[in-house]
Amino acid sequence: MKNTPIPVAVRMVDTGIGMKLPYIESSTVGEVAGKFSKASTAAKDDAYQLAKGSGGVKGTGKNPEIVKFTEEQLSTKPLYSRDPEKWQKKGGKIEISEEGIWTYIDWEIPPNRVSYPGGFSDFKSAGLVRQEVPIGEFNRYDIDFAKADELAPNGPKLDENTWHHHQDLTTTQEVSKEMHRRFRHMGGMSLAKKLKD
Repeated sequence: MKNTPIPVAVRMVDTGIGMKLPYIESSTVGEVAGKFSKASTAAKDDAYQLAKGSGGVKGTGKNPEIVKFTEEQLSTKPLYSRDPEKWQKKGGKIEISEEGIWTYIDWEIPPNRVSYPGGFSDFKSAGLVRQEVPIGEFNRYDIDFAKADELAPNGPKLDENTWHHHQDLTTTQEVSKEMHRRFRHMGGMSLAKKLKD
């Protein structure tokens, strides 16, 4: 019985002449039973880890793969961005491209990915910007927010959102307060203040 072949999948095979033909993949009863047993054990372990509060699932706050960054890498970390070790312990990940651009990846499913080209958070490429409003030279948060609300093509920002000051020193971007807080950064307002000093 264990060696009895059974169909397990239908795959399409390219014939090389522009046609694909179905191919029935088979396995033995014993192999399928073994895989099912392993999957069942893994699922029980995952449920146990979830109940314990570990594993990489949202809300569990644990990441089993903490990457240690070198001093050289840490010297290129974007200003005000989250501490890499703490971020990973929450379940997030960090990638550094060959060009040296840091990308923080959170623990949501699907994850939000915010890159920091030039050391500034790029909420737009991450798909987190609802609208952009050019307001001219930055002044103060309250004044800039009122001006952005007034000039916004889609109307004032939503209550759950905030205006992010872009590093171009003239544009505000409507972004979720939660994402704006989660992906800490040096923004245009900080830059404007530094340039005035």
